[in-house]
Amino acid sequence: MKKLYIEQQETIIPEERRLRKVVTTVKIPKRRGRKKSTQNVRRMLFWRRIYQVAKHCPGLSREEFAAAIGLNPLCVNTMAAAFIRCTDEEMKQQQELQDKLDKYYCKSRRLTSVPLLDAENILNHDFEIKNPLSKQEAVSITKEPKYGDRLHYFAFTMPDNCMVHDGICKDDKIVAARNLRPGNGDLVACRIPGVKTITVRRFRGTSNPSLYFLYEGGMVNPLFAAEIEKLIYGVVVGLERAYWPRRLPRPWEPVR
Repeated sequence: MKKLYIEQQETIIPEERRLRKVVTTVKIPKRRGRKKSTQNVRRMLFWRRIYQVAKHCPGLSREEFAAAIGLNPLCVNTMAAAFIRCTDEEMKQQQELQDKLDKYYCKSRRLTSVPLLDAENILNHDFEIKNPLSKQEAVSITKEPKYGDRLHYFAFTMPDNCMVHDGICKDDKIVAARNLRPGNGDLVACRIPGVKTITVRRFRGTSNPSLYFLYEGGMVNPLFAAEIEKLIYGVVVGLERAYWPRRLPRPWEPVR
């Protein structure tokens, strides 16, 4: 009769290596009492102070907030703040100008009128309206309910189709806020070195706060730049699309 199994062969491992080692464990007795917490009275009072200041004083800047909770305002990174700090006089002048524009162009409280400026005025940081309101073209956008009174708007015409992959075409009316700092991925109104026009690019930051990238539509053709105050003039917050039927002649063409 044939064997239907395989005989076990003798092992070649030495006997001292085949013996299992018995590991003895020493049981550590548990300490009685509750767990120690990192929370102490000083830390609790600090967090309570932060909560009170944030609840009762919501409009403070980063420096004022740091001073209110007992920190040194010089140690606060102001570049991380959303708003660029303005004086009370500048805020008052901007509010008076905005009220004048809203009263002339639109009667609704839900809309905000933004003057359409030339690229030359924006490049020179000249946002004042010198022409009469009757000759000044304006764009109306929906008023932001929370930060509408704090934003300093300006508008310009898109000069080219470089951002067409992001939905911005030539001759569109772009509305930007000049007292905002750009965040990672925001659209910004900027100037390309060597060009005397204001255009739109996608902002991307780097590990160095003074260096950043400006991307064209679809995140292509990046521009590595520095000196944010000289190239970026505001953050895009609104858009008015301009469609033109093909059958109609352009404004500069004669009507047949």
